[in-house]
Amino acid sequence: MSERFLGGFLSIEEDLNSTLNQLTDDLMSLESANEVGAITSFVGIVRSTSDSEKKRVIGMEVEHWEERGKTSMTDIATRVGEKYGLVGVRIFHVYGKLSIGDPIVFVVLASKHRKEAFEAMEESIHLYKTESPVWKKEIYEDRTDKWIFTGS
Repeated sequence: MSERFLGGFLSIEEDLNSTLNQLTDDLMSLESANEVGAITSFVGIVRSTSDSEKKRVIGMEVEHWEERGKTSMTDIATRVGEKYGLVGVRIFHVYGKLSIGDPIVFVVLASKHRKEAFEAMEESIHLYKTESPVWKKEIYEDRTDKWIFTGS
C-alpha cells in the first residue's frame, strides 16, 4: 500500500495478531514518513454487553457491503486525513463470526503532531460508526439475536 489514506475490510479468518503493526509499518513506509511526529491507534474489541438490548452478548456476526465498503472507508480516511493535515490514515473493519475479545476495527493515524492525531482519531471513530456500510448481529446469552446497521 502506498496511498496516504486507505480503508477497507479484513476477514476474521485472517491472522489479525500483527495487523496493528502492519498498518503502522505501512504508514511509516510512505514517502512523507519523515514528517511523522505521532502515530495514534485504536483497536475496537467485541465486548460482552449490549448498549441497545441490555443483554449479555456471547458473539457477533459482522457483514459488510463489499462493493461500497472499501470506497466508503477510504472516503472517511481521506476526509479526516485532509481535514486534519495527516500524513496517513488506515481504517479497517473486521467481518465474519466474531467472539468476545476479538478485534472489530483498526484505526491508525500518522500525523505531524499529537493534537491533530487525537482529534482526528475521535472523528474517525465517529464517522466509521455512523457511515460505513456494516451490519452487526449481536448474539445474546439467551440465544436471541438482533441485527444493527451502523452506517448509511
